[in-house]
Amino acid sequence: MSRLSKRLAGPAFYINVKFDQATALKHKQKSSATYQGNTRQYYHVVNENELFDIKEGEILYCENSSARDGFARVLSSLNGVGTVNMSKMKFIGIAQTEHKYDKKVNIEQGLVACVSGVVTVLNESNSTIHPGDLLVLAEPHQGAKQYGIHPQKMRFAFKRAEPAKHVNTIIDDIFARTLTEPEKAAALKAELEENKPNYIAKALSYAKKGERLDILLHPRQT
Repeated sequence: MSRLSKRLAGPAFYINVKFDQATALKHKQKSSATYQGNTRQYYHVVNENELFDIKEGEILYCENSSARDGFARVLSSLNGVGTVNMSKMKFIGIAQTEHKYDKKVNIEQGLVACVSGVVTVLNESNSTIHPGDLLVLAEPHQGAKQYGIHPQKMRFAFKRAEPAKHVNTIIDDIFARTLTEPEKAAALKAELEENKPNYIAKALSYAKKGERLDILLHPRQT
């Protein structure tokens, strides 16, 4: 198990968010039968409340982008989601405080999320990350490896973004065809927008799999 000790301190921006009790309860009520044929290891494990706790340093996401009371309703666990649909899941930030899940009690106490600036996480991807690498969200390949977190908890991880292929060539084609073939230019532009990576952060340190990683979260509207 890895620890988040000796974290890098730096300028950051924080917001208050709230735990998404309703969605967590829905995920908790899923049964193993629901996941027959699902190849995602551990996604079907929902039997323990600890799987839905939010711990410091975890990636927070929101399934419902509409804030009912001005607060984003967040989760860190992917247990019980069935299928990860990134078009319906919005990255919020990194948890700076914790929340303990209790299905019998709807606790309205908020927690704090870092949404931009310098923050420390664990490299839970399958590859080494180098300083300057642009990072995107990735589905987990295994349960959590962070100290103090249930080993069967599934959660998002950061991974190094693969460089986009032939981006400059596509851009040149768009400009070349704008006047002569506007429909073709529009199609190429749509292709570029659809396939471009959604960069979340930039790595500030070197980290092998399971090691502590300092990152710079890109500012975004939350």
